[in-house]
Amino acid sequence: MHDTPPFSIYHKPIAMKNQVVVSIDPMNVKHSVIEYAEELARAAKAELLIYSVQGMPMLGETEMYATAPHIDFVPGVVEEAERIGQAVYEKVKERYPLTVFEQGLGFQATATIGKMEEVESEGGGCLLVMPKTGDDTWWNNVVGSTEISVASEVKCPVLFVPDGVDYSGISRILYLADTQALVDGKYKGFRFLRYFSMLHAATVAVGFITNQAKVEREQLHLGEAMDKFHNELPFQFHDEYRFFLDNSADEILQMASLTRTDIVAFPYRESSIFRRFFENEITRTLVLKANIPVLVF
Repeated sequence: MHDTPPFSIYHKPIAMKNQVVVSIDPMNVKHSVIEYAEELARAAKAELLIYSVQGMPMLGETEMYATAPHIDFVPGVVEEAERIGQAVYEKVKERYPLTVFEQGLGFQATATIGKMEEVESEGGGCLLVMPKTGDDTWWNNVVGSTEISVASEVKCPVLFVPDGVDYSGISRILYLADTQALVDGKYKGFRFLRYFSMLHAATVAVGFITNQAKVEREQLHLGEAMDKFHNELPFQFHDEYRFFLDNSADEILQMASLTRTDIVAFPYRESSIFRRFFENEITRTLVLKANIPVLVF
């Protein structure tokens, strides 16, 4: 349908493998998230990899060797996790034959990050899908969560899907961009978003997060930047919104809900740019508070 494979965000040849990876916890399977990933893979005609991460249930460790603790696994738990993961895989493969299965051992974030490094080193394009399990707490905002850890480390786009969100097509995406991105012309994620939106015949709305004090202080020529932005976009967008630093994540998500947005997409920013983008690190809050899928580049 398209000359360029939808998930080939690195412009690899068409022969390279495109893959959707869904990371699951076999002891807490989110079937709606797996089905969401399955539909994305089906739309892209991409391979679906179910990556089942088995946790590390421990009975105890030897205090004599703190640097190399002896770990005793709870009897039967690993085997049960393997059985559940395999059963999930077989059920999905019946519906979507281009499905493969792998298992990992460890903490969800660490194991998933390691697996995605392997996937990315193989070339081609990839999209990681994960359940959104972290809550919006002070600890998760400051220290981080599985979602924040993964989003900050992996190079491919990551889609976090809240539990209970069923796939019903993707027709509207809201892309959040900050004032600095508008001025310097670095629209991270737009190449992928172009393929993704074309694949699903989705419209794209752009929400600009404006730091008005910075604009006035540095005399940024936003009018010229906006004209350049419109002319250089790899696709046409349909709506444009203006947010300010005092707009909370709740207000942005409420607007997305009112406009029937299917996915909110935005770049992951390092802490120094977080202060430039959202001084209260609102991007973390968006991930943790979202009641609709969020796509992080």
